[in-house]
Amino acid sequence: MPERRRLFVAWSIVLGAAIAHRLTLFLLHRRDLEALIAANQVWYIFQYLPREMLRDHLFRAMLLLQQTPPVPNLLMGLALKGFSWPAGVAQVLIGLQSLASILTAAVLVHLLSVLYPRRVVLWTAVSLLFVLNTDLVVLEYDNMGQLVYEPLSMLSTLVILDALVCLRRTGRLRWAVVAGIAMGLLVVTRATWYVFPIPCLLLVAALAPMRRAAAVLACLVPILVLQGGWAVKNYAVYGVLSPTPSTWGGLHALAGLRAAGFAEKFQDSRREWRAVERGAPSTPSPSPQEISDRDAAVQRSLGLTNPTLNTLALRITLAQDQRDFFHFVLTHPTTMLRKCWMAYHIFWRPIANFGSQFVALFAVSNRITDPFDFPGIVRQLLAGSLPDVHYLASGSHPLLSLDPKDKLLPHRYVPTNLYTWRRLEPFGLIIELVGVHLLLPLVGVLWAADRLQHGWSAPPRFDPLRMAALLVGTTVYGYLAVTVNLIETNENMRYRLEVEPVIWVITLVCVTELARFLRARREPAGLASLPAR
Repeated sequence: MPERRRLFVAWSIVLGAAIAHRLTLFLLHRRDLEALIAANQVWYIFQYLPREMLRDHLFRAMLLLQQTPPVPNLLMGLALKGFSWPAGVAQVLIGLQSLASILTAAVLVHLLSVLYPRRVVLWTAVSLLFVLNTDLVVLEYDNMGQLVYEPLSMLSTLVILDALVCLRRTGRLRWAVVAGIAMGLLVVTRATWYVFPIPCLLLVAALAPMRRAAAVLACLVPILVLQGGWAVKNYAVYGVLSPTPSTWGGLHALAGLRAAGFAEKFQDSRREWRAVERGAPSTPSPSPQEISDRDAAVQRSLGLTNPTLNTLALRITLAQDQRDFFHFVLTHPTTMLRKCWMAYHIFWRPIANFGSQFVALFAVSNRITDPFDFPGIVRQLLAGSLPDVHYLASGSHPLLSLDPKDKLLPHRYVPTNLYTWRRLEPFGLIIELVGVHLLLPLVGVLWAADRLQHGWSAPPRFDPLRMAALLVGTTVYGYLAVTVNLIETNENMRYRLEVEPVIWVITLVCVTELARFLRARREPAGLASLPAR
């Protein structure tokens, strides 16, 4: 069977099953979703500009925007313009998230077809396991679909991995362009990634088999257009040039310290720094009046009242908070290591655990609270308390702050079935944990030892293309794991969604390459270089 036909077959099965699953789930629970929306209709996360502004003045609102990246705000604005609030907007955003998950599965099929030619059963099975997953479903319906930037980021990171692997295999510059477009879109979707263009360009330079300068330039141009263009827009409006599409770095950093229990220690340290700084010469900075005048000028020129969270005044305050946070990181390394370790444990909890934190149609029983406690997970499996129970939520969420005249409907959960691979998911989490924390470093050590022992000219015992995928995947995963767990704390399992398919690829490559290496050690030297089947 030709490779394109194999790819078409795998895509047909995976996409057909995914679309059927999401449509069936939506139709089965449409009334439940509408009831939940009606009971929580004021729910609107603060990452977006005000609804009325996005709905009635979308173009000027996008010019005014600086607090968070533009893509989520643009999608929210288009949804508000075209659909009724809140039910219509929630349903279209949930649909967009489901579409992003399905497209991610399609990219995963393509990537696996490049890494494992002719293994159509493998492509199909892995992609089906990925897309029919409780974690994806719960997050798609979470916060009334308003977290649309998470699955979009997940799609972008996997496209970057796929494009760089194809660049390594073919050397065609179009794949560098695809990586650059995905990278630029990722930055203007999720501010966490605003530094990642640097490692992305380094990976392009390292992996392009020829015309490396041209490949780097082809990747750089879309990044400059998207990330650089947004930075120039913010400079033109606010007079501040910054590569990050968010002004809330300090807000997130302090919230992460507060959630980890270190806010008081941070504030004590900051007071000490301020006492020392009082006698030292200070660098020139805009006066409060100058800042206020600039904010007023922005409002007059655009004809909109700027929300406090989007103002230049708050931007400057939060920038100082961010500088103080990094000072705290450098001066309190032990405290920050404790904080990061706590956050990393949360990062590796099942992603679906996030469903119970805010308004969401679906949730799970959250029985895995320490993902590194393998004996405890096994005991729960043997006792029958795992896998997690799926729940359907109803009523008003306790976090809602409604008018006292409004009646809060009791918030409750009832068991349901999301028709996902529920019984396999605890084992999948364990395999991912082992893959990233044990198999990945083992493969790295064995690969380095093999190269040192036999030299670069000897036939490799590891597949070069899969090792290139492992290099890119490890860089993507490592960047997010370090960045998120340094800054955030309580919601970290949600952020892992952005690299979840990358983790799947890392784990699969580690397993297959270890098997290839062990097989090569048992085979005669002349057969060791034959391609794995």
